[in-house]
Amino acid sequence: MATIEHSTPPSEAHSDATTRERLLEAAEALFAEQGFESVSLRDLTHAAGANLASVNYHFGSKDHLIEEVVLRSLNPMNRERIDLLTQAEAAAFPDSPTFAAITDAFLRPVLTQVRGTRHTELLFSKLMGRCLTDRGAQIPERARPLFQEVIQRFGSAIDRSHPGLSMVEALWRLNFTAGALISTLIHGEMVVQFTGETEAPPDTETLLQRLVAFCAQGLAAPPSATETPPVSGRSRGQVTLLALCGLLGAMTSCAAVNPASRMAEMDLTVPGTWAATDSGKSGVDDAWIENFRDARLSQLVDEALTANPDLRAAAARVDKARGNARLKGADALPTVDLNFTPARTKRNFIGFPAFGGDQSSPGGTASNLNNSFGLSLDMQWELDVWGRIRAGHEATLAEIQIAEAEERAARVSLTAQVARAWFALGEAKGQLLLAQNTEQVYADTAQAVRERFKAGHDQNGAASQLRLAETDVATAKATIAERQQAVDSSKRQLEILLGRYPAGKVESAALPAMPTKIPPGLPSELLQRRPDVLAAERRFAAAGKRVTEAKRAVFPRLSLTSSAGTSTENLSELLNSDFGVWNLAANAVQPILYAGKIQAGKDIRFSEEKEALAQLQKTVLQAFSEVETALAADQYLVSRVNAIVEAQRLAEEADQSARADYQQGLGDLLTVFVSQNRVIQAKAQLLAVQRLRLENRVNLHLALGGDYRPHAPSTATTPH
Repeated sequence: MATIEHSTPPSEAHSDATTRERLLEAAEALFAEQGFESVSLRDLTHAAGANLASVNYHFGSKDHLIEEVVLRSLNPMNRERIDLLTQAEAAAFPDSPTFAAITDAFLRPVLTQVRGTRHTELLFSKLMGRCLTDRGAQIPERARPLFQEVIQRFGSAIDRSHPGLSMVEALWRLNFTAGALISTLIHGEMVVQFTGETEAPPDTETLLQRLVAFCAQGLAAPPSATETPPVSGRSRGQVTLLALCGLLGAMTSCAAVNPASRMAEMDLTVPGTWAATDSGKSGVDDAWIENFRDARLSQLVDEALTANPDLRAAAARVDKARGNARLKGADALPTVDLNFTPARTKRNFIGFPAFGGDQSSPGGTASNLNNSFGLSLDMQWELDVWGRIRAGHEATLAEIQIAEAEERAARVSLTAQVARAWFALGEAKGQLLLAQNTEQVYADTAQAVRERFKAGHDQNGAASQLRLAETDVATAKATIAERQQAVDSSKRQLEILLGRYPAGKVESAALPAMPTKIPPGLPSELLQRRPDVLAAERRFAAAGKRVTEAKRAVFPRLSLTSSAGTSTENLSELLNSDFGVWNLAANAVQPILYAGKIQAGKDIRFSEEKEALAQLQKTVLQAFSEVETALAADQYLVSRVNAIVEAQRLAEEADQSARADYQQGLGDLLTVFVSQNRVIQAKAQLLAVQRLRLENRVNLHLALGGDYRPHAPSTATTPH
C-alpha cells in the first residue's frame, strides 16, 4: 500500500471547502462556454486557481465533477417543482389542481432558471447536446430519487385531475410537456425570427404563459386509448417480447465509467518532505515559463505548441483512443440493420405425366417462376449480464486518460525543450561575443608586444613572445568560428522544435536572469501532478479491467436476435402489415473446451497487470529521483556560480596587476598571458554554469509536474 507520512491539518478544512466551490463554479463556466468534452482538467485547474490534486481529492474524476455540476442545476429545479405542485394542491383542496397550475409548476422552475442568465442558457444547451448525442448518458445516480419523486407526484396529479386517463398515459403526456419545454429553450430564438418578434422578443413570463396554455390543453385532451384499435394477438406478442427486451436491457445497461484510482495499491512509502530541501509546503507554480520574465521565450513556446508535429501526433492519439472507446462501448448496445431481399426463383418440373409423359416415356418439361420480396428490421444484441463488455469498455476509457496524460506530458516536455534550446542559444551567443572580445584582447596584447619588440625592449625571447601572442590571436579566430557554428546549430535545433524550416534565422538574445527559488510542495502531491505518473496509474487501472474482462470470459454469453418486417410475392404489398413476419430468438453459449485458450488469456492479463504495477512503481520512484536530483543540483550549481564569480574577480585583479607590471618593465609577458586566459576561462565557465542553472530550473519544474501556462482569467466567482 502507498502510505503518506503527513495529513491535512484541520485548519485547512475551510480552504478545502473554498477550493471545492471554486472548482465547481469554474467548471460550470467552462462547460457552458466550451462543452463537457472540450474542457480538460488542466483548463479547469487554471480557471479555478487550483491544482490537479484538488480535483481528484474533491471529485475523484472528471465524470464525477460533471455529475456534481449537473446536480447543482437539476436538484434545485426539481425541489422547486415539488414545492410549487404542493402549493397548487393546497390551494385547490379539496378539489384537484387545474391542468394550468400543474403545468406551471412543472415548467416554471426550469424556464426561469435556464433563461435567467446567458451562462445558464449555455450550460443547459451543452447538457442537452450531451444527452442527444450520447444515448448512453444517464441521469446521475444521486439525482434519480428526486427525479422519481417529481415523475410520481406530477403523474399522480395529472391522473387525479383527469379520471379517464391512465397513469401510463399521464406519464407520456408529462414527457411530451418536457419535450415542448426543451424545444422552447433550445429553438426559441429561431421561432422569434419567424414570428417577427426580434425587435421585442417575449420575456420569460410571457413565454411561460404561452407554453403553459399549450401544454395544459395537451394534458386535458381526451384519452388517446379510445381512438386506438384493439391489439391483435400477434401484436400483443410483439409488445410482450419487446417489453422483455427492454427489461433485459435495463438489467444489463449499467453505463461504463472511468476506473477508480489504484494509486494506493503501490507497495511504496511516500515521504512527507523532500530530502534535498527543507522548503515550505507551498504548491508548485503552474505558470513557470512566465517566471523567467522573457517575453520572447513565451512567444516561442506558444509558437511551438501550435506548430510542433509531435503535439499534433499526440492529439491524434487522443482522438484515436476516444474512437476505440466508442467502438468498445458499441459492443454493449444492439445493432440494427434494415434488409431488403428481393429474389426471383425458377423451378423446373420434368417427367410428370401431366406434361405429356406416360409409363414408357419420360414426358415433357415445365418451369415455374416465383418472385419474393422481403423487408425487415434485424436486431442483434449481446446482453452484458456479467459485465465483461463493460469491463473492456472501462479499460478503453482509461486508455483515453492515458492518451490525454501523454499529450499533456508531450506539451510540457516540448515547453521544456524550447526553454532549454533558447538557453543553449543564449549561452552560445554569449560565448561567441566572449570569443570576439577575446580576439580583441589577444590582438591588443600582441600589438603591445610588437611595439616593445620594435622599441628594442626585452630583446631576449621577445620574438618567441610575439609569436605566442600572435598564436593566441589565431586561436581566438578559430574559436570564433567554432562558437559561430554552435550558434547556428542552436538556432536550427530551436527552429525544428518550433516547426519551422531549419534555416538558422531565429533571433537570439542573452540569457535571462535566474528566477527566484521555488517551493517544491509535498512529495505526495507529485502523484497527482506528473502526467507520466498519471498515465502509468491509468495503465494499471486499465490492466485491472482487462483482467476482469478475461475472468468473465468463462461465463455464458447471452444474446438476442430479432427480426420484424414483411414478406410477399408482390412488390406493391411490401409495406402491407397483413404480410408481416417477425421472430425473436435467444441464444446462450457456455465455453466448455478451448484447449486452455481462456486460461491463457487470463494468465496474460494477470501478467500485464503485474507489469503495469511494477512500471507504475518505477515511474513514481523515477519521478521522486528527478525532483531530488534537481533540488540538490540547484544547491551545487549555486555554489559553483559563487566560486566562479570569485575566481573571475581575482583573475581580473591579477590581469590588471600583470599588465601594469609588464608595461612598467617589472613583470614578464607569461604572467600576462596566464592572467588574461584565467579571466576568459572564468567568464566562459560562468556563462555555462548560468545556463546549467536555468536548465536545472526547467528540469525541476518538469520533475515537479508544474504546468507551463499562466492561469487563465477565471469566470467563476471566488466565495468569500
